[in-house]
Amino acid sequence: MNARTKLATFIDFNPSREFWFHDTIMKNFDYELIKSTYLDNKYLPIRERENILSKKDKPGFENWWKVYGLGELGQLEDAILTNWEFGEFDETLPSGYGLDFGVKDPDSLVKCAVDHDKKFIYVKQEIYKSGNSTQDLIETIKSRDVRQKLIIAESASPRTITDIRKAGINIRAVSKGRIVEDVKMLFGWRLIVDPESYDIEKELNNWIWLDKKGEIPIDDYNHLLDAIRYYVRTILVKKVVKRIKVSNRAKNNR
Repeated sequence: MNARTKLATFIDFNPSREFWFHDTIMKNFDYELIKSTYLDNKYLPIRERENILSKKDKPGFENWWKVYGLGELGQLEDAILTNWEFGEFDETLPSGYGLDFGVKDPDSLVKCAVDHDKKFIYVKQEIYKSGNSTQDLIETIKSRDVRQKLIIAESASPRTITDIRKAGINIRAVSKGRIVEDVKMLFGWRLIVDPESYDIEKELNNWIWLDKKGEIPIDDYNHLLDAIRYYVRTILVKKVVKRIKVSNRAKNNR
């Protein structure tokens, strides 16, 4: 593709789905991604602009608008989580991390913050890498400036959690619920995805129902999303329990 170039290669594409640019170029080469939409075309005919805008809030055209109106990657039709957008991580909020372990699959660490007032969940990809030993993972976590913020990790690997905790990292296992319950919980929130979190975007666009009627999702494209679920479910359940305790205390004081 770029055998005869010296300085740069330009690639033009319509972002209907991920392709080799996202898996190969983004992860291995220096690049600059320039996103343009109909708003950047000053020569676009008025009729065509009106045609594009007519799809903005039209039922059934949500994915079309995302691609051709906003210039973002499209989702598969049966994508489970569609309630998300790109946005900067709100560093003013209390934050923590979700961690999903992998062997052949990638270890996935996501920074998360919950804005209870706006019903926003901010997420930022920190680790997405397979082939780590436990020590590799410990060193990588420490390199992310996690400090003593809480990490909620997958509960299926207690020995790994113990080893990470012994290394001085604040980590504990998630109290798991049913996946579909966590998904329904997330439906009521808006996910704000850090613009550099390409693998979170990829999972959101490709995590679909295996059996929608039976509420069974595919077991793929879900490693970072599982990490998000672990942290968010812990924070939201904790808040509900706290609210119940406060309510019961008020009743007892009457």
